Amino acid sequence: MSLALTRDFRQSARALRRTPAFTFAVIMTLALCLDPNIAILAMIDRIVVRPLSFPHGEQLVQITNAAEKNGGQTIGSGFPQWIDFKANAGLFSGFALTRSLGFTVGDSDGIPQRLIGSQVSANFFDVLGIRPLLGNFFAPEDEGEISARVLVLTQSYWESQYNADPKVIGTKVYGGGDSYTIIGVAPRSVEALDAQAKLFFLQNFEPRRLRPGARYWGGTLLIGRLKENVAPTAALSQLTALEETFRRDVASPQLRAELDREGYGLRMAPLTGARPTTLPKQLWMLQAGAALLLVIGCVNAANLLLARANARRPEYAVRHALGAGRGTLFRQIWTESAWLTITGAALGLLGAWGLLAAVNHFLPAIAPTIPSVHLSWMVVGLACAAALVISLAIGVIPALWLHFLRPTLVNSRTETAARWSRHLVGGLVAAQTALALVLLFGAGLLIHSFVKVMAVDPGFDPSRIMQGRIALHGYDGVAANAAVQSRILAAMREIPGVEKVCFVTDMGMAPSFRSYPFLFRRAEMMTEENAPKAHVEGVTTDYFSTMGMRVLQGEIFRDTDDPPIRRSVVVDTEFVKRYLHGGNAVGVEMSVGAVAPPDGEWPHIIGVVSAVKVSGPEGDNTPFVYIPVKQQLGGGVTMLIRTARSLTDVMRDVRLKLREIDPRLPLYTTGTFEQAIDDLLVYRRAMMLLLGAFAFLALSLSGIGVYGMLSYDVTQRTREIGIRNAIGATRAQILRLIMKQGLRIACAGLTIGIVVALYFGRFLQSQLFELNSYDPRTFAAVAVLLVTVSALACWLPARKAAKVDPSVALRAE
Repeated sequence: MSLALTRDFRQSARALRRTPAFTFAVIMTLALCLDPNIAILAMIDRIVVRPLSFPHGEQLVQITNAAEKNGGQTIGSGFPQWIDFKANAGLFSGFALTRSLGFTVGDSDGIPQRLIGSQVSANFFDVLGIRPLLGNFFAPEDEGEISARVLVLTQSYWESQYNADPKVIGTKVYGGGDSYTIIGVAPRSVEALDAQAKLFFLQNFEPRRLRPGARYWGGTLLIGRLKENVAPTAALSQLTALEETFRRDVASPQLRAELDREGYGLRMAPLTGARPTTLPKQLWMLQAGAALLLVIGCVNAANLLLARANARRPEYAVRHALGAGRGTLFRQIWTESAWLTITGAALGLLGAWGLLAAVNHFLPAIAPTIPSVHLSWMVVGLACAAALVISLAIGVIPALWLHFLRPTLVNSRTETAARWSRHLVGGLVAAQTALALVLLFGAGLLIHSFVKVMAVDPGFDPSRIMQGRIALHGYDGVAANAAVQSRILAAMREIPGVEKVCFVTDMGMAPSFRSYPFLFRRAEMMTEENAPKAHVEGVTTDYFSTMGMRVLQGEIFRDTDDPPIRRSVVVDTEFVKRYLHGGNAVGVEMSVGAVAPPDGEWPHIIGVVSAVKVSGPEGDNTPFVYIPVKQQLGGGVTMLIRTARSLTDVMRDVRLKLREIDPRLPLYTTGTFEQAIDDLLVYRRAMMLLLGAFAFLALSLSGIGVYGMLSYDVTQRTREIGIRNAIGATRAQILRLIMKQGLRIACAGLTIGIVVALYFGRFLQSQLFELNSYDPRTFAAVAVLLVTVSALACWLPARKAAKVDPSVALRAE
């Protein structure tokens, strides 16, 4: 760094210290606009851009089966597809399977815990190319119809649960009634695939999972590693050819027809892990909003620097007269802007660090499969580069002003500013206003949409319903499963304050439910335009009364029903509306599944109940079909309890009752329905609050920009205003003059902003609920708010101008 530049930096620092109010305003403006940009950029880097840290990670791909004719719905890969690809796809060096699965840890000596584990193929770690942090990974001989009872822990779980004890290798763990042996610890890099997973265990080669129809297995992720220098397009073509061979030579006619009707095809993409599919788009949208906020902040800072440069014209004139060239003056202006942006960027990095700490606190609820997000050196480097660019951007306007305006002494400190200078400042303020309107309109749409979501009637009262999941290990038969369910329900009814209790196979409330095809016995009832699919839930008799659902036709299940003999189903009104054209549903025979019952005994509809939105207020309207939960073969159930007592008190009593029945039964994923609804809306609420915060900052900066422009202009026009007063202008006329000037600029920005918002609003359409991106009410509300704030910002300096004493103003000359 040259001596001249060093001297300029020192002189700039002293000059900025002499104007603390100005320095503080610019630094805080830039810091407040930079920290959300840095934080969101760090999330995009971690979640969207940065590849997973596996050796030669560019060779790793994830392969899914997508129903192109059914909205691109994806399903996983089963054993037959995995085995087929391993044996015949020569462009790959290996394939591995993994799926997230609950795992119960604990025995009769302690309270059982329900963890999330990853059930994987034995070659899972080999395909990823990672080595154990401690111990060993699975061996091929460990895999079989009943695989070896061995576990590999994640590094995070090893550190939190076992205090990073190296002696953990060989330790016995009781999981689901079986004894498992810990054989190794996986490095932290593997947790990027699923941050929820605490351990890994082997899949079982069950005969039912080896049949051809199990080729497509929901919830299973197929990972492939390409051979070196193999193009992804060539690899996908090879897999597609294998799929066509299977469908032509192996698949049954029924399976082939189902695959053709849904338009199933293979998709291949770089391995990203279990990331929510909508999150990247939402992050980019937030980044766009934060970028707009940064532009507004930069415009505001440039305006302040321009006003400062105009006020320092006498100083620049003296320095120019003493021999300072234009280059020296340009460098002085840039070094001041550099100091301001460097300090603002440092505070922005500190604010981003705090913002990411808050994000990581809520991340398990927003996106539980994503690891914590931290500032990377790449993001810090980009922030420093952005600070350099901003320093040049906000310094160029006063530098250009200095270039076109000769730095000569002015005749008076109250001389009116040049017309072109006022137009430049006004143009910057209009741009601020336009950008602020874009952010306000986006936030207004999300707020309006959120109000509509909250106004949706879910069809039941969630205020006194709580849920908890129970894993029924060791009760796989129908009789054993039904018996333990009856014992649990009887015990729960003994708990004080419990009004209703029931079981349901899936969660009581969840973001989505699996859809299953079904068949009507009468062929003429089939619908070609709407593929017959419905959510299928196993429930106990009291489910409908617990949820407060009304029986509209027929009847519901009875406790005395024997499922193997009496095959009956209950449907909701959405089912009747969609598939039975609103007619009488009782007695209609149907089969849950893509084929007719093999024994010829068709289940029939015995009742119709009111529809409920258990996937959230904005969940899909897919119909529900209810069957007796006793028909389920085990795995687990969700218990719903209606009570006025607190969640903590009730769940404590529930755990005591479960312990009396079977100490191995874990209770997990507990909560109230109100909490579940809040969790389902966390994405929408977060987007609304973040974009709303951006809009509030933008509105504040816009108002400050209008106020600052007019305040400075009033100061420069003190002589003119004094003369107007002296020749008879009233205070009301002066007030109108200044207000008109400010509102004209605000309205120009408003007009430009409306045009820009109309264009960019369409990118928000996917985030809106029953609302058009061109909603006129939102436009009107935002315009009124912006005009009101601008009018207030204009009124304050106008009021000051109206009070100018003409004698004082003229005496100052």
